[in-house]
Amino acid sequence: MIRRPIFSLVSVGAILGTLGTAQAGTSITYYWVTPSPPLAGTAGEFFFVGSITVNSSGLSATPIDLTAAMIESWQITAHNVSDPARDFSLTSSANLLDLSTNASFPVNQDTVAPEITTTNIFLPTLSLPSGITHRSDSFVLENAVNIPPSVTWESNLDSVHGFSSATIVGLLGQSSISSSTTNSDVIIATVVPEPASLVIWSLAAGVFGVWQIRKRRRSSTAV
Repeated sequence: MIRRPIFSLVSVGAILGTLGTAQAGTSITYYWVTPSPPLAGTAGEFFFVGSITVNSSGLSATPIDLTAAMIESWQITAHNVSDPARDFSLTSSANLLDLSTNASFPVNQDTVAPEITTTNIFLPTLSLPSGITHRSDSFVLENAVNIPPSVTWESNLDSVHGFSSATIVGLLGQSSISSSTTNSDVIIATVVPEPASLVIWSLAAGVFGVWQIRKRRRSSTAV
């Protein structure tokens, strides 16, 4: 009766230790940040679990543009609190990540790249330099081009208004949106996991611990 929780706690400790060494070597692992408030879906709220690993060369506390070439791997699961049938997962091995780039377009328009530091990946606060009437920024994870499911972070600013949003389009067709009229940094991922992510990892560790104990008992019985 005592060994089971002890093993689970050891498993949780091992996982948390792994999270603590995420910045070792030449890579940094960031964990997705669920928008606040969480995205309200058809049957309940969504929250994100997963991570993105980036080559750390050239990164510091000073923001620089994030490019696709920096990204080594990523995975994300969108969990629906009320209806697990609406959960979905995307990974770099099978799906797409689309970033806006820092480029100019005709008719006084700009797109701005997401930015990255050694602690955060984010859409930066937008401004309208002289001669620019509209700026936008986006970070998209999707099954395939314009094919659900997808998760999109986006910011837009023009001379009249500005907004930022996070949007989920799920396999069952629902669209879930969290938006803000505040023009400010939008955190997409951070090196510190959210509490909800830690809960998921802890539950997984507990299940793994129970499986290991049962496996050992079966082996002992067989002997």
